[in-house]
Amino acid sequence: MFSPGPWRVGKNGSVVTDSVVGLGSCDAETLEHYGGNVICETVTPSNAALIAVAPELLELLICWKELISDYDVTLQAQVQSLIHRAHGFGA
Repeated sequence: MFSPGPWRVGKNGSVVTDSVVGLGSCDAETLEHYGGNVICETVTPSNAALIAVAPELLELLICWKELISDYDVTLQAQVQSLIHRAHGFGA
């Protein structure tokens, strides 16, 4: 299980969350250094911004999949594939 959002860009080029789900607990020094529980570190600012919105993008994709269910079967399959990949199933 991945850590639920919201995620945000933290200190020192990291992406962090306030949640401990999927991460365990962090000590006070780690929280101070990174600004939250670390999702990832040492990424470029543009990648950190994209990674930080990943949970929200996944939620939106799941909602959107329901809206397109009666339309384009190919597009729905692509969306379902992305959702499965985000949950760690398949490549």
